[in-house]
Order: sequence, then structure tokens, then C-alpha cells
Amino acid sequence: MIDVKCKRHLPRLHHVWTQHPVYFVTICTFGRRTLLADPVVHTILLAEWSEMHARRGWSVGRYVIMPDHVHFFVAPVGDRSVTLGEAVG
Repeated sequence: MIDVKCKRHLPRLHHVWTQHPVYFVTICTFGRRTLLADPVVHTILLAEWSEMHARRGWSVGRYVIMPDHVHFFVAPVGDRSVTLGEAVG
């Protein structure tokens, strides 16, 4: 992690990262099996991610679904957020 407090030309960056964090998550299938290259799986992932805000307090942004892993951006919303591990678990 970069210590942005010591950077004089970036005085507000510390506030941005601590007050409004955005995480980049990568999740792989067990054994890197190519289970995700399926329209049904895509539909299931989209449904889960769209409900994550209401059920877990996290908002999912852009994503990429690959045959054996997914990448997505996620950010906590409000004070009701569970931990990131609980949210993606």
C-alpha cells in the first residue's frame, strides 16, 4: 500500500482511499476448471451481483467473466456492509 500522507502533491488522496474504497477482486474456480463460460452462469452471477447491494451492503461495478475466473470492482455502500470476505463468499 502506498503511504499517500507523505506525498505533498496528493493531499486529498488519503481521504479518497480511506473514505471511499474500491476493491478489485479476482475469484478463480476450484482447479481452474472452465465452468464460467456459460450463459446460464453469466445470468446467475449478474443476479447475485445486482442483489449484493441490498443483501450485503456492497455495490459491484465493472466485471469480466473468463472461463475459469472472474474480475470485478466492488465498493461498500453505507454502514450496513458486511466484510468483503463475507460479501464475496
